[in-house]
Amino acid sequence: MFDYNSEKNQEIKKNFVNREVFCNASSMIYQLQQDGHYQDEIMEFSLKYELMKEDLIDDIKKDYKEEAKEYLKDREVKLEDLDEEELKELAEELNINIDNYEESVEAYEHWIVSDWLGGKLEDLRELVTLDFLGLTIWGRTCSGQAIFLDWVISKICKDLGLLEESKIEVIRDPDPYQVEKVFKGE
Repeated sequence: MFDYNSEKNQEIKKNFVNREVFCNASSMIYQLQQDGHYQDEIMEFSLKYELMKEDLIDDIKKDYKEEAKEYLKDREVKLEDLDEEELKELAEELNINIDNYEESVEAYEHWIVSDWLGGKLEDLRELVTLDFLGLTIWGRTCSGQAIFLDWVISKICKDLGLLEESKIEVIRDPDPYQVEKVFKGE
């Protein structure tokens, strides 16, 4: 099991964030929106819609099983293996309102980041623009915790081989007496 938030890995991710995330741009973005400037551009890195793929697949299996068989047979593919565009195409053929299977993802904060990190965030389908007034801005979709704890930062750092693998011991059905000794420090 991989511990993304071990003490050592947190330190690694803090250093990564300190190097790649420059400053908070939320106030600037808010003010530009209030002034009516750059509305369309700001929306590109502030809001997106994601397909709730699992829900759509479940409903197709439940309600459109026979109709979907022909589509899948023609393409020699399983329903679960369809990419997002193919799944939308199938939904359209089955007259399924795709809007019922999309949820909005909103940026709660905006951060100016390095161009390199912006590219990595874009690869992971984060809300990001690589050129807004000459800046790379990340629309962060969570708030209330340190950036280095975000899943996307952990993923990037792990993919780069920066994080150290540590052993996490999982105790299943522990002996209550042994657990008590551990908590007492015996």
